Amino acid sequence: MPLLKRKPHDLIPLLPEEEWPDMEAEVYQVDASGEIFLNYDDYLARAMLYQKRVFSCEKTGRLNLTYAEAVNSEREVKRTMDRLFPEVWRKPALEVVHYCSMDLNKLSTTLYDFFKDRLYIGEEVFAEIDGCTYSGTVLTQLDPTPEPPQATPSTKFEILLRQDLHALFGPDSDGKHVVEMCNIRRDRVVLSKQNFRRFARQVATKEVYMGAPWIVK
Repeated sequence: MPLLKRKPHDLIPLLPEEEWPDMEAEVYQVDASGEIFLNYDDYLARAMLYQKRVFSCEKTGRLNLTYAEAVNSEREVKRTMDRLFPEVWRKPALEVVHYCSMDLNKLSTTLYDFFKDRLYIGEEVFAEIDGCTYSGTVLTQLDPTPEPPQATPSTKFEILLRQDLHALFGPDSDGKHVVEMCNIRRDRVVLSKQNFRRFARQVATKEVYMGAPWIVK
């Protein structure tokens, strides 16, 4: 939701039909927000407000935006996060964020340090095998524990590779390979502090007073 003076900007709800003075009355709709007004002056005041560069994007912190620009910025962040933030990371990441009182920079570093040595079942990775790099999905961690611990370089994972493996490894290959952690890497854009910053801004809010915790929405 776009911010106005650092606070979420709430839309004005439409009056219930039973409260309308005249069911045949002319109404006015603001294009930017979809709000509907019965009074032209109220509509005009709202429409003019939305044209001013007084809004900010809750997700990125960008300032001096019109309402429409702030909405578009937040939608773009959501599309980016849906594409770049692995679904299997969401639950553990939310647990780290919720009630954490760090500032955004420290929080993004904490999230980065938390995930860089942990692999989750279903995560998309790159595996180096015999000097070549293949994309694949983590199937399981050998010697598994209830929750992914910090892996050591020698921790082994079973990876399902995506490429046509019959030509690479023979007709009997099922695409599954055991790979050590030291030979597994993530996409640099996905495993990045910037990505964790975007995630925190998208899923949680934080008041401006010192020591305020992040609250998951």
